[in-house]
Amino acid sequence: MTYDPNNHPRTDRPIREAIREARAIIILAFSVAIVYNIFAPSPVPWIREPEKSTATPLSLDSLGISDSDTGSALMTTPPVDTTAEAMPVDTAVTEALTQVQRDSLERFRRDSVRLAREEAKRLEDSARTAQFDAVVAKLVGVSEIQTDVAKFLFDSKKALFIDARPEDQYNSGHIRGARNVYAEQWQTKIPELVQIDRDQLIVTYCGGGDECELSHDLANNMKAALGFKTVVVYKGGITDWKAKKYPIATSE
Repeated sequence: MTYDPNNHPRTDRPIREAIREARAIIILAFSVAIVYNIFAPSPVPWIREPEKSTATPLSLDSLGISDSDTGSALMTTPPVDTTAEAMPVDTAVTEALTQVQRDSLERFRRDSVRLAREEAKRLEDSARTAQFDAVVAKLVGVSEIQTDVAKFLFDSKKALFIDARPEDQYNSGHIRGARNVYAEQWQTKIPELVQIDRDQLIVTYCGGGDECELSHDLANNMKAALGFKTVVVYKGGITDWKAKKYPIATSE
């Protein structure tokens, strides 16, 4: 018996018809979207552009810290008198003492001054640490900072500054102590970056202003790809830093 394909219906016909119907629905929906976007008062862009931060960069005033534009804003303790006159001794008494006793008294004076100085330093360091921790806590969720906050963090010596510009620009002048990680080639620095504690406060910067996106790109990559918890962008960048005559270093 000869097989006649005309007498046997195709078993895949329902599938083919379903595909045709789905294709027709997709084409129709896409056509409606195009027409709507043409006549809509606020058309939706076909290609999504990267979002730019519109938030105001964080300042010391917004942190409740009042100080001049030096950015130091550190709690301090009253000055300690470290001169020998800090503990006066009656002259008649000292004249009646033997040389050994006078030497002992002088050592006692020096030890008292040293201990007072060490205690003042300890209290000041404790105050600096407490205020630094308070500022860092308020930086969580913040994307940009102003120059006064950048200087405060610089003076704390606990924040890591990273220059996101090309190497030649970094070499010509950068914030003293800052590392160089060119944002467009940041992957080449991954071996170095992964050695940094993820809890380390990172401050990225570039030329400054709205035109320089390198610092934002680097900050986003360090948070999203490498897991750093607190990375903020110093929006004023090297331009504002130099204008304030803050510490600069060169590598040339």
